[in-house]
Amino acid sequence: MKEIKVKRDIKNKKENMREVLSEFIKSPSMNRSLMTGFLEDALKLMIKQEIGKEVNAEVIINADRGEIQIWKYRDIVSDEGYDESMKDKISLSKAQEIERDFQIGEQVAEEINFSSFGRRAIHMAKKAMTESIARMKLGGIVEKYSNKIGDLVFFEVLHAYGNKVILVDEDGDSLDLLPNCRIPRERLRKGSQVFAIVESVNNNSEALGVKISRTSPQFLKALLEMEIPEIREGIIEIIKIVRVPGKRSKVLVRTDQENIDPVGSCIGKNGCRIQTISKELNKERIDIIKYSESIELLISRVLNPAKISTLRRSSSDNELIVYLRSDQMAKAKGYNSINLSLASELIESLYGKVLCLEDISKLHEDKKYYEDETDVSESPTDSDED
Repeated sequence: MKEIKVKRDIKNKKENMREVLSEFIKSPSMNRSLMTGFLEDALKLMIKQEIGKEVNAEVIINADRGEIQIWKYRDIVSDEGYDESMKDKISLSKAQEIERDFQIGEQVAEEINFSSFGRRAIHMAKKAMTESIARMKLGGIVEKYSNKIGDLVFFEVLHAYGNKVILVDEDGDSLDLLPNCRIPRERLRKGSQVFAIVESVNNNSEALGVKISRTSPQFLKALLEMEIPEIREGIIEIIKIVRVPGKRSKVLVRTDQENIDPVGSCIGKNGCRIQTISKELNKERIDIIKYSESIELLISRVLNPAKISTLRRSSSDNELIVYLRSDQMAKAKGYNSINLSLASELIESLYGKVLCLEDISKLHEDKKYYEDETDVSESPTDSDED
């Protein structure tokens, strides 16, 4: 085995770089072996950038003491065969200036002083280390939430400024609440407590992440399940939810138990249940609608508070035309046509038909285009429904 002789830098000083990086591996909240590996990779990257890719270097880390050493090894070659571009070689004459008995074929080991590295290289090492730690933490968060998709999670607002909102869970893990997952015009403040639903988890190594949301229909469904025992226990079934987050939502419900009023159960005494949920949604208006197998009755409910006059099906069978008196048209559309938009989305999701509004005055002239049936229900109207 070749002898390795050492030259120590007698001017070795107290190095800030060494102290800063040592803090990483001494952190009690981190896995010591992982941290050591991250630090070693970061330092090797720094060496390659600062000294050269072909340099034969070794990083020695004492995690218990928080000590770091970097050694550079160079092979001794003849003076004639040496070139200054050879970063991993040293000429025999230069080697013998270090130790007189060095011979060709042996190695010189030199400890690299941290002070020899430039500010850019030091910054690069610290950045690489920080990114590795962040990626490790994110991987742990992804693993934790991989089995919680669809679950309602309680968070505290850690940071809320501009478009950046960060929530922290009970374990201290932080997640970004993306702009499109936040209720519009909702003002979240640091320290406030909110719910969010785990919408998706990305396990792809190139795009690790957990998506949480306060805008999805599933979030409203989870809140309803939490607040209303009859829904949580399966007595009342949620058929469909449509939302314009922060503005209005429609929830279609039903039950097989004749002694249960699904709408009243969801609203609660004096509106206590639904108001609690609405407050969580930045005062979003929530319409609870009792399902009916009669399309005509169901449409009259989803367009509430408007009173419909009659209903026709188009000759092409892809539209449902609702005729109303002129004084009911604005009520059916609602503010910014939100009521009509949600009603249309709900009916189309159930029956695959587009909902259209027409003034009752057009009923006579439209007869040649639409079927004459006044009852377009797909099954007999429920006798027990008002």
